[in-house]
Amino acid sequence: MPCKINLIGFNPVEGVRFRSPRLEELQHFQKILLGACKQAVTLRRSHGTDIAAACGQLAGAG
Repeated sequence: MPCKINLIGFNPVEGVRFRSPRLEELQHFQKILLGACKQAVTLRRSHGTDIAAACGQLAGAG
């Protein structure tokens, strides 16, 4: 099935033990996906970290 895969690094959230991946880790994962599924895999920049509104951060709000 044709698809596009967007990779966006996890953004830190207070009280969560996960961390943001390094660029090298994202690139390595991108290579794995490219080799495995032959689909478009794009690394995306995260926006909104300065106001705690980036991907993964809003789930902890409120």
